[in-house]
Amino acid sequence: MQDLYALDPSTGSTERLTRGLRASEPDVARDGALAFTWRRPGGGTAIGLLEPGAAAPRALFADPEGEPVASPRFSPSGEQVAFLHHRGGAWDVRIVARHGAALIDATADRAFDRDPAWSPDGKYLMFSSDRSGIFDIYALRLADRTLWQVTNVVLGAFEPEVSPDGTQLAFVTYGPGGYDLARMPFDPATFVPANRAPSAAVPRPPPSRLPPEEIYPVRPYDPLPTLRPHWWFPYANTDALGTTVGVITSGYDAAERHDYQAAAWWAIDSRQPGWDLVYTNHTLYPDISLTTFRDVETASGAGPGYTERAVQGTVSASFPFSQVERSHRIALQYELTHFAMNTAALNGDNPPDGLIAAASLSYVYSDARRFVRSVSSEQGQRFALTARVAAKPLGSNFTFGQLSSSYARFFRLPWRKGGVPLHHVFAARLAAGVARGDFSERHLFSLGGFDASDPVRSILNPVSAPVRILRGFAGGAFSGEAFVLGTFEYRFPLLDIETGAWTLPIYLRRLHASAFSDVGEAWMPFDDGRFRAVNHPFQLHAGAGAELRAEVVLGYVLPTDVRVGCAHGLEKSSVSILDCYAALGGVF
Repeated sequence: MQDLYALDPSTGSTERLTRGLRASEPDVARDGALAFTWRRPGGGTAIGLLEPGAAAPRALFADPEGEPVASPRFSPSGEQVAFLHHRGGAWDVRIVARHGAALIDATADRAFDRDPAWSPDGKYLMFSSDRSGIFDIYALRLADRTLWQVTNVVLGAFEPEVSPDGTQLAFVTYGPGGYDLARMPFDPATFVPANRAPSAAVPRPPPSRLPPEEIYPVRPYDPLPTLRPHWWFPYANTDALGTTVGVITSGYDAAERHDYQAAAWWAIDSRQPGWDLVYTNHTLYPDISLTTFRDVETASGAGPGYTERAVQGTVSASFPFSQVERSHRIALQYELTHFAMNTAALNGDNPPDGLIAAASLSYVYSDARRFVRSVSSEQGQRFALTARVAAKPLGSNFTFGQLSSSYARFFRLPWRKGGVPLHHVFAARLAAGVARGDFSERHLFSLGGFDASDPVRSILNPVSAPVRILRGFAGGAFSGEAFVLGTFEYRFPLLDIETGAWTLPIYLRRLHASAFSDVGEAWMPFDDGRFRAVNHPFQLHAGAGAELRAEVVLGYVLPTDVRVGCAHGLEKSSVSILDCYAALGGVF
């Protein structure tokens, strides 16, 4: 939002001076007042003044017709401000008193004047101008309003600044090698009168006649011509029985009123299709999303060997309350999910088939930030809270309630090389949940292994990376009506690659890696019903490992991560294993 900050050169610490002002080009008076270019609502600019101790700035000067202004500079006394004003097709230097009156034209011609600066004694107003056809430094002597040429260069001189003792002039020059910093004595006795006036304005031709209306016909907007998919990409994944292979694509119309993401696959081992489709309509407030999903899954707490076919459809409304530095979002969702047994459990412990009809309410807050060379969010935090209820009045065969939450925090590590940040990050996420219901496995939480979640959302929305993972253990090793989980990662870049293959829809940005530890447990906090707390005591389990990650861009527009990792449980038990996996997307 281009706010103003103060930097302490001795410590490197910064202090924020404005908030949401769209301010730039600041200058500071001796008493601490700030003059700056202020972009106002509607796109116009003004010279803003923020007095010491004032709660809000005031506009020192704004063109009544909306012409732009720029580059305010305080006089040594602090009582006047020189600035640039665009008018009549050219930029002029003008002076305004600090109290807002006594507007003075320092220049008023067809030249392109820029970079105003004052001499320390306030006798001269310096600026750069192309009035001779080449940009040189000029000085306006304010006592008699005479104009003097200070430099005589070949290719250009800009941004003059006189030293505090008034003996040296620093400025920027342009030459065959680009821009350079130059210095020369500041001696008014060597100035040359600027006798050459800028060339006269060339009369502008009359505006062209508008073409007939039928050349550019007006018609209602149709999103369909630009809504088709423009890319697709093959990928491999796993379901509850083994490997799946499929394709993924996405699309949106030119006005971005509609978008969709879709994946379809064939399960090699279970010999059946699967899909995941998300469509979002942005023409209204809130955003309306429709999803449908089919896959072969396992159920928390079911016996070994049990798998089920899950078919889901949801409709949700998302209410974003976004700001520049932070975002808030509230979402309402209704889901229908049907479960049917695919393979029976070896011990006969098969959860009942049926339909879950549930309503959810979610709140998400985030002020996390990442930068151009980041491998992860480096600053800020992210918080999510979700309540989910399934009940017979909603159409459900099961009745239960769930409450889950997660909190992630990102810490940028201070290591640098040659003054450049190395973008190492420590990331931590804490998650917890509790459920209560009809004691079916349908409402239990489970931990164990790496759960890639549904592919479309894990690829397209990294912040929704799966919460309930416990790497280094067998899949679904722990289940219960409550869970806690901590994930701690040290993330660091390895190599910038920045290359693609021909015009294929994949681009490799960089390689990075992480060392991690997951600590968590799923258990029964309630000592009643089918699952007894005495048989599921609370005991934390920890695993540790590492991942190699490749940051890629799919379909020319979709940044995500390809991840390969291994972890091992830090305990001796039947469910502590060497857990190796590959995944696409899903980095919190």
